[in-house]
Amino acid sequence: MTRGERLSDNKICYFQSNVKEREITAHEIIAKIREAHPNFAPYAYLNGTEVPDSFKWLGAGYLGTPRRVYGYAGPKLVEIVQMFSHFIRGRYYSCSRPSKLGVWSWLSWMWLFDRGTRHALLKYLFDMTLLFNKLRFQGIGILQPNDTLPDGRVNMCDGCPDMCVWNGRLVRSCRLEEYLKYGEMIQLVPKGKRTQRMNL
Repeated sequence: MTRGERLSDNKICYFQSNVKEREITAHEIIAKIREAHPNFAPYAYLNGTEVPDSFKWLGAGYLGTPRRVYGYAGPKLVEIVQMFSHFIRGRYYSCSRPSKLGVWSWLSWMWLFDRGTRHALLKYLFDMTLLFNKLRFQGIGILQPNDTLPDGRVNMCDGCPDMCVWNGRLVRSCRLEEYLKYGEMIQLVPKGKRTQRMNL
C-alpha cells in the first residue's frame, strides 16, 4: 500500500457502507439520564482532539444503596484521590475492587473536601428508613466513540488513556489494526475530493 491509495470499503475495519446510523453523543446520553435522575452530575471528562467541547470519556459516580441514589460525587473527589494515589503509589488510580467501594472505608473523609459527597452523606444520614443499608459508591463511565467529521477529520480522545506500544511508538488502541495493516492511520476524505498525500 502507498500513500494516497484508495482502499475498498471491505478492507477498512469498523466500516459498513450500507448502514445509515446517527451518532449519539455523550451530551445526549447525559440528557437522557437526567430524565430519570435530574441531579445526575459527571465529575470528570476527557475531551476530543478535533472538537474540544465534546466529551469522549465521561466519568460520574453516585453514592447510594440498592434502593436509592443519594447524590453524586463531585470533581474534588477525583482530584484528591488521584493526587494521593500518585503521591503514595506512584501511579494514577484507575479502578478498584468492589470490596473497597464501601463509603465508610476510603470515601468517608471526602465529605470534608467534596460538596457532592457531603450532600449525599447528609441525605443518607437523615434517611432513618435506610440507615442500616450500607452506603456504597458506584462508578459510571460514558464513552463516545470516534466521530467522523464532514471534512474527513476524526475526533478522537485527546490524550488517549488506552495507548499501546507498536514498533516503539505509542498509538491509539482503537486504531491499532490500521497500523498493523497499513503502517499508519487511514486518512478519511469526503466523497468527490482528491486524497492528499500527507506526512502524518
